[in-house]
Amino acid sequence: MTFCAPKALNAQGNLRLFDAAGNLVRELRFSGAQLSVSLAGMQPGLYFGELAGSDGRLVTRLLVVR
Repeated sequence: MTFCAPKALNAQGNLRLFDAAGNLVRELRFSGAQLSVSLAGMQPGLYFGELAGSDGRLVTRLLVVR
């Protein structure tokens, strides 16, 4: 899966993935406009992606893994 960082995030920061219960399942640093993330090993279900820019801005996304 590829995440595209919004320009507002300055293309630098952290990506955190949480399961539906709110448990952190992955955390990655990114630098650039895109970040590829392997979903291998993740159980099917709902996840929340949180992109946090180095300037403190935050973007969240809902993910469905099948």
